[in-house]
Formats: sequence, structure tokens, C-alpha cells
Amino acid sequence: MRKAVLTYLLILMPVFLQAESRRLVVGESSDTLAPYNSGFRFDGKLGRKPLRTALSQTFALKDLDFSPNPDFRRLYITIPGALISESGAPGYNAVATYMNGNALQLDGFLVDPYEIHPSVSEISEIRTVGSIVDRYRLGMGNGVYVTTKSEERDGHHVSAGFESAFLLAGRTAKWCNGEDFARMMNQARVNAGLPELYSEEQIREYAKSDPLSREFPSVDLRSETIRDWRTSQKAYVSMSGKEGRTSYYANVNWLRDGDNLRIGPVSDFNALNVRGNVKTNFTRELSLEVHSFLNLRFRRSPNAGFNMAASVTPPVEYPLTLGTDEEQGQTIYGVSKTVPNSYYAALMESGSRTSKYRSGSVNAVLEYNFGKFVPGLSARTDVRFLLSGTTTDGSVGDYLASYYDEVSGNWLPSSVHQGVKSSAKSVLGTSFNHLFELQETLRYSYWRGNHRVMAEAWAKIREHQYPGQRARSATISASCDYAWKDRYMVQAVLYVPGSTVYRKSERFAAGTACGLAWVLSNEEWLPAETGVDHLKLMVQAGFGPLDVVSSQYLFLDSYVKSGSFTSGVSSVDYDWIAQSGNSVSKPGTVISRLGNSSLGRGHQIEANAGIEAAFLGRRLNFFASYVYIHDTGLLTDANAIYPDFYGMNGMTTYINWNAKKSHLLNVGLNWNDRKGRFSYGIGYWVNRQSVIWDKYLETVINDYSKVEGTYTSAIRGYTCLGKFASEEEIAAAPKQNFDVRTFPGDLRYKDVDGNGVIDSNDISVIVKDAAGLWHNLRLQFSYGRASLLAIFRARTGSTVNLLSSGYYSGGRGYVNYTEWMRENVGGDYPRLAYEGNNGNFVTSGFWLRSGDFLKLANLEFSFSYPKCGLRLFARGENLFCIDAVKDLDPENLAAGYSTYALNRTISLGINIGIR
Repeated sequence: MRKAVLTYLLILMPVFLQAESRRLVVGESSDTLAPYNSGFRFDGKLGRKPLRTALSQTFALKDLDFSPNPDFRRLYITIPGALISESGAPGYNAVATYMNGNALQLDGFLVDPYEIHPSVSEISEIRTVGSIVDRYRLGMGNGVYVTTKSEERDGHHVSAGFESAFLLAGRTAKWCNGEDFARMMNQARVNAGLPELYSEEQIREYAKSDPLSREFPSVDLRSETIRDWRTSQKAYVSMSGKEGRTSYYANVNWLRDGDNLRIGPVSDFNALNVRGNVKTNFTRELSLEVHSFLNLRFRRSPNAGFNMAASVTPPVEYPLTLGTDEEQGQTIYGVSKTVPNSYYAALMESGSRTSKYRSGSVNAVLEYNFGKFVPGLSARTDVRFLLSGTTTDGSVGDYLASYYDEVSGNWLPSSVHQGVKSSAKSVLGTSFNHLFELQETLRYSYWRGNHRVMAEAWAKIREHQYPGQRARSATISASCDYAWKDRYMVQAVLYVPGSTVYRKSERFAAGTACGLAWVLSNEEWLPAETGVDHLKLMVQAGFGPLDVVSSQYLFLDSYVKSGSFTSGVSSVDYDWIAQSGNSVSKPGTVISRLGNSSLGRGHQIEANAGIEAAFLGRRLNFFASYVYIHDTGLLTDANAIYPDFYGMNGMTTYINWNAKKSHLLNVGLNWNDRKGRFSYGIGYWVNRQSVIWDKYLETVINDYSKVEGTYTSAIRGYTCLGKFASEEEIAAAPKQNFDVRTFPGDLRYKDVDGNGVIDSNDISVIVKDAAGLWHNLRLQFSYGRASLLAIFRARTGSTVNLLSSGYYSGGRGYVNYTEWMRENVGGDYPRLAYEGNNGNFVTSGFWLRSGDFLKLANLEFSFSYPKCGLRLFARGENLFCIDAVKDLDPENLAAGYSTYALNRTISLGINIGIR
């Protein structure tokens, strides 16, 4: 028998495997070994005897059962160490990262967040991983690990839920009306030494705000095309149970999210997700589990899409419509020579598109427990196939437009827009990708007396094909975990990844990591009477290759078509190639990337230390972790440092050069208690991530502006000394090479290099680190069947640059003006000018503001009837924000201006469970 087992090991070792996160049965015992389980839960409960040497949190479903916005990644709000960047656009649009990574694993497989539907009804728990050992063991980065439900109880259970939400756009760009625009335009032209455009009589006519007036239109383009609200609905039905040796779980989720577009064709986002898990235990040793999912989603929208055209269209430029064409029977829209396109008309008449995404996956898991022959030995085979594709189809069209001709005094047909319509729908674009993974795992678990051991060997092959790319990778790893008396723990792992991104000699590289932990609360000299229920110290270190996901074969030359090259001389009677009387063009090819035969992998050195503790009957919980990461040999495009005379202008060449150091700090404190029917919980955590360029391929040589040695979040710009007060002050100051002329009221900058001229050589670091600290505060109260949940999110010590949004920096030339500009001219907004105003809009301290804010991220009230499985709830999101930035949201200054605004959401819902 031993010979058979050894033969099995030798056969499987060369096969490509991957670790997974299920608990392992040790021999014939019912006890479980949980090497991947948390050890620290948000609710204060500790996992059972965790074998772990780094901090990681586990969250139960009840901790996550909220999310008014229809996006699974919004759940990151409640996870310590997670950062969120959200968008108010319909559908899945929040982006989250966790502890310098954003990997997501579902039931042991790396997945795209889109593969998990917004409803959390299918989730049993979510765990975060910041462990070096576990990341090497699992072959992925820091991230979030999701386990779906797979009920194994007798009988059957059905649950359903529905939620309807009203989403109100938060802070949005506000634009001047016709009267204000005309007055500001006159002032801007006067400041530039130009005559006024509008008389007082014309301004009085614009003040009537008639969008259809042909002589004096005043159009609020934003209000005519975009509304500040939309609705969203989602529902789910799930079934689970067990019959004999077979258990199952099935879930169907549906989502519809509306749009903020007021006019044009139907615009919304729809998604349907079907997931099922079936597990059969053929014997006590052999089981088969199949996971499958199907995801369908489609986004309908006008071809014009969401566009803040108000920023470039003055409100007095032309009327919305001019009537109806008698011959064609079509609406005639207004345009002009200055602004030849109408966004309003484009939404109405330019056709629509539907982007359809379809994906499906089947994961098969075969497990065998060799406990009868070798207690503690088990094997698992995983096979996964994913297929997905996107198709966009629709119809295109044009609108009928006319413009006002000042010479003739008539409205003339536009030669650009003649009302041509497409006869039918057509395919506008397609994409396709597939993913195949084969995984094998062998584990040996031993638990006897004071000793606990788990040894593991795994390997994996993976092929991912997507438009224009095909990536293959193979990974092998081996690890061993040991604990003595549940006091002292050791983990070690050897990790060997391989990828076709690199040349053959660099495709495989080895990495290793180890960790130590000491559970002081299990020591005899720390009795329970001290109030310490749990106290654990942890430290890890690792070294390994950077497995960068990038374009394939960067070490090779790459050639592309250049369009054409011309041959022959047009002054002769013939061409030496084509024998014609004119020059001819032939297809040409140029090199776009110069290969680097020595290009290899970068490397990563990292270490972390953590502490987790529970006091006073586990009512008070504390955790803290620090992570240090040093990445060297990063892939760097060296084109910028090569002079043009080398003939390499515009040609990429990759080298291993840049390096950076990351420091991450994550601290949390949680208190839970109960008094009779009343229970409450207060949780607070703060995290800080700072990254410094340890080495950088510089294009500048000044010490005060170089990148190397500075934070990646540093802001570089000019040092602002205020505004020029007079012509005499301008004459006495260093010359500013931004505009032909400088005026009083323009911004004044420091001559950093002392050469008497203000130019790009005077750019320096004006903010050392703009990132700041992130804070989350969670308050939860329950009394009987009622409960209240509030989550606050904040950022402190941060800086934002108002120039990152055109809302604050617009107004140059013949464009629209924002209300913020109108209220701040001469103050927070510099001199208002029609032209010659570039120097006021370069990055400087004048435009920097505190990016700190406090948001009520979530507020939920619920009422439950546990006996009948009924739960009613009302939720709100982003209900208020306190900050120093005016008009737009400091978390995303583009939102509400060039993209959808962040939303304040109110939703009502119901959950029903039937046994």
C-alpha cells in the first residue's frame, strides 16, 4: 500500500496544482484543521485553533448584508485595509483594492469581480489575506477570498429577496445661464484687451432664458439632457439542501440599473446571474463537487452616451430646435460654425447601441481522502473552464441641423448634419476570451497530542486568451505548517511561478517565504484572570519574483504598419516602381518596440508583522499589521531617456530599472456587548499606504524635481507667491514664459533655479505625500427584532489638485462658465481672461486643497421576524459629506463633471426564507 501511495505522489508532483481554502478532515477525526481560516472575525469570534502567522480577517454574511448600490465591490466598505474608488455610472462601477493588491478568489479560483453578482445572498463568508505565505501558497496577490454557500443540512431551504433603490446624484457641475455667461464673456474679453461681445439690451433678452429663441437663446444644456436621479432594482432566489449523500445550492440574481440620461433611446444596465453548486459524496473518502455559473448582462445607451457637452457649449450659442423640415418631416436642430455639433440632437437622433456580455464557467473538483491507508493524506483535482465574450450592436444615424449665417442673416442647412439614418442594426464590435486551469493538490495533515502539521504540494497550469493576447503560466509550490501546543507556529513555502511574458531563461523563478507566530494567551504564565482572552504576535518575510501581468514577449522586437511611404518624384513623367506619372504610396512597416534580450523578471522583498488580541470576554478586539514591500527591477519603458537623434523617438524599449518601497499600516479596534435584548457593536479601523520611488528612470536632473526618493503620491508644480498687483511688480519679477503678456491679477511663481525666467525648470515637489489616512467607523445597534447600522468613511491628511477637474480650471476661450467660476473670479479663481491665460492654470499651490472628508457611507434600519424568515429593511448610502472642497466630491473630482456623479441612495427591500 505504501508503494501505491508513493507511486501516486510521484505521478502527481510534476502536474500543475493550486492550493484551495477548504477545511481539511484529519484522519478519521471530526476535528478540523483550519490553516486558511481567519483567527479574527469582525464580530470578535475567533476561528477554531487557527494555524496562521499573519493577520487576516473573516467576515460572515450577516456582517456584509448591506449594499444599496448594485455592485458587489461596494462590500469592501466594511473590510479593514480596503480602499474604494467609486463611480456613479450604471452597473458595476466601484473599484476596490486591498493592501496593495486587488486579487479576488471565489471558491478557490481567481475570478473577475464581475463573476460575483451584487446580491450577497450567495456568499457564506469573505476573508482578506495579507499573508506572504498564503499568497505564495495560493499563487495570487493580496486580496479578498469569497466562499459561496454549499448547504449540507438535511431538508431544503428557499430564500428570496427584492430591493428597489432611488439614486439621487450627489454634487454635480453647475453652469451659468445666458445672462451670466454674457456678462462674464464681456469681462473676459475686456481683460484680454478685446471689445465686448454683448450689449446690455442683448443681455436683458438672454435673461429671459428661452431655449427656443432664434435671436437670443439661453439653453441649460445639462438640465435638458441629464437628470439628477435614477432607479435601480435587484432580486434573488436561492435554494439549498441535502438529499442522502448529495447537497446542493442554487442562486438566481437579477439586476436592473437605470440611467441619468433624460432624453434619447432607452438607456440602462441589466444583469442576470445563475450559480449552482452540487456536491456528491460517493463514499466517505471520495467526493465530487461541481460549481457552475452563467452571467448575462447588457448595457443599452444612445450612441452619444454620457457627455458633459455643457463645458464647451456656451448657453447662448444656438437654440435647441428650429422647427420641423417640411420635406423630410424631421426636427431641425440648431448648431453653429463655432460649435458645429449639438449634444442634445445627438442623443435624440444619432442612434443607439447595446453591449452584450456573456460568460459561463464550469469548475469540477474531485477529492479523495487516503485516511484509511495513510491518516491525514488527501488529494484534490480542480478543472476550470471559462468562456466569455462581448458583442456590441446598434444603429447609427445623423440629425438634421441648421446654423445662423451672419452675412445673409438666414439659417442655412448644415453640411455636416443632414439627417441621414441607418437602415438597420449592425455589429459595432466584438471581443472574446477563454480561460482554462488545471490544478492538483496533495496534502498531509497530522494532529496528535501537542503537534499539528500540514504539508502540501501543488501545481497549476493556466491559459488565458483574450483579444490580441494569449498568456500561459505554470506554477509549482510546496509548503509546511507546524504548531506546538497551539502556542508556537511556523509556516514555510517554496513558490515557483512561470509565465510566457518573459524570455525562456527567465520564465521560471523561485520564491520563498516563512512565518512565525506566538500565542501568548496560551502560555501558562498568562492566566485568564488577567482579562486577556487571546493575544497573538506574528511576523513573516519573503523573497520572490514579480509575476507581472503584461503584454507578451516584451523582450522581442515588434513591428506595426505605418500606413504608407511615398516613392517616385512627381515632376517626372514616370514612377520607378509603378510606371505612372505621379508619386505612389506603398504599405510601410516600422518598428514600434525594440526588443531587449536581457529583459527579465523583477523581484520582491517583503516582510510583515502583526498582533491580534481579544479582551474582557472577547468583547474588546484589537488588531494591527505593518507590511513592507520592496519591488526592484520593474518593467520600465526607456524611450523617454533616448535622444531623438538616436532614431528612437516614439519607439518603446523595456528594461528592468524602476524600484519602489511600500509601507502599509492597518489598525483596528472593535467592541461588542449585549445587555438583555439590546446588543451593540462599535468598530474603528484606519489604514495608511505610502509608496516611495526607490529608483526611477529620470528625465530631469534637478534635485528639487526628481522622482527618485519621493512618494508616488507627491504633487509637483510651481511655488505660487500670490497674484501680481501691478504692472510695476510684473516688470520687476522674473519673466514668466507661459503667455505673450502677463497682467495684474495673474499668478506669480517662484524662480526656483534662479535664472531669472519662470519655466519648466522651476517645477518642484510642492506636496510631499498627498495620500493621507483612510478611516472607517462602524456602529451597530439591535433591540429585539430591530437593528440599526451606520458606517462612516473618512480620509485625513490628504491633498487634491483642483486642476484635475475642468470644472475649476475652465473658462479660457469661447466656452461655458461654471457657477463656481462666477462666484470666485478674482479670489479662488484667478484673472478671468478670454485668451493669453495659460500661466494661471499650471499646477501650483494656488490650486491645491485639502482632500479630507467625512462621509456617512451607509445607514440601514431593519426589522426581522426570524420564525417566518422575513426581514424588512431601509438603506441609505453617501447621505452626507463634510469637506473643504466646494461643489464637487473630493473623493472623485471628475464625478459630476466629466463622468456620472456619485450617488446618494435610498432603498427599500425585503428578504424571505422558507424551510
